[in-house]
Amino acid sequence: MTGAELFVAELKARGVEWISTLCGHGLSPLYAACQNAGVRLVDTRNEQTAAYMAECWGRLSRRVGVCMVSSGVAHANAMTGVVNAYFDGAPMLLITGAGALRTAGMGHFQDLDRWRWHSQSASMRGLWMCRSASHSSCTKLSPRRSAAGRVRCT
Repeated sequence: MTGAELFVAELKARGVEWISTLCGHGLSPLYAACQNAGVRLVDTRNEQTAAYMAECWGRLSRRVGVCMVSSGVAHANAMTGVVNAYFDGAPMLLITGAGALRTAGMGHFQDLDRWRWHSQSASMRGLWMCRSASHSSCTKLSPRRSAAGRVRCT
């Protein structure tokens, strides 16, 4: 079993039935794993649409919406949907492809250090606060806090 197959199997075990996506660099192993596991891929015309589809699904169903896009600029484009999910308190997962680690930082195609990029923005740090990989116990901070100060991600 590959890492992509294990990852997709875990998504499916947690109730993910479909993923909105824009095909691109670094995603082929995940696409193959989704096809083999029976997870439907909904291809869109741009990254923002894929992200907003996942955000809307999360907001309306209270189940995690999953979006998968390429690396680099595609990641940045999908962040509009992630920020919207954050402000709406919607459970959402953004998966982005990446180039080979051996060429990271050398200017390869769509090379973007996502961790440094996000860590430089204090307002974005709240997006990454998840205490568990299980949907049943995952909570996140939200600007629209409940009386307890948290929005449940189930």
